[in-house]
Amino acid sequence: MQTDLGYSGDCDGGVIGMDSYRVTVGVEPTNDYDKAKQEVIQAMTSVHKLPVHQQQKLAEELVGSANVAVLLNIFNQAFGR
Repeated sequence: MQTDLGYSGDCDGGVIGMDSYRVTVGVEPTNDYDKAKQEVIQAMTSVHKLPVHQQQKLAEELVGSANVAVLLNIFNQAFGR
């Protein structure tokens, strides 16, 4: 049984269901600065795992196509691609 969350914005154009998620248990900092820093690092790591075409698609969705080159340059400098 697949649960449809009603969102169809993934990069491949399909619908994201609950089978696209996993349950995790962890700890997180209580300090807002440290929490934000941890989340930014996690986000950059997640973006780095994507193929280049999906990185570009995500960048376009987040910052608009005018800033994609700048954002991809930052990712490339951060991860040495």
